[in-house]
Amino acid sequence: MKKILKFFNSLFRPQVTLKLLCKSHEDGELEETLEAVRERNLPRLLGYVRQWNTKTRLTEVVQSTQKFLLTRHVLRLLDDEDARMEGMEGMRAFNEKHLARISALSDRLSVVDALLETK
Repeated sequence: MKKILKFFNSLFRPQVTLKLLCKSHEDGELEETLEAVRERNLPRLLGYVRQWNTKTRLTEVVQSTQKFLLTRHVLRLLDDEDARMEGMEGMRAFNEKHLARISALSDRLSVVDALLETK
């Protein structure tokens, strides 16, 4: 409960919010923490997720948070045009980044395949 109260106070400070979400995730309480988010704060949290989504080391926490928001609160977020745009922009940025990673890995595999064929 104490963590949830801190979370409410942190919603206007993205880095503090992120630290609390990471701690909740480590403790297995991420979903419980996210359940406590008030409806009016959903668009703000979705905006933060969009910003955090480019950091590889945070992928698990950020993706879990985004999944929670999009599965549990999708109708509320769709009603808010700004939140809808934030969500779509966040998913686009995430997909572009990961597609670039996949492409780079594919290129590396092609080199490995070529080297293996020469043996």
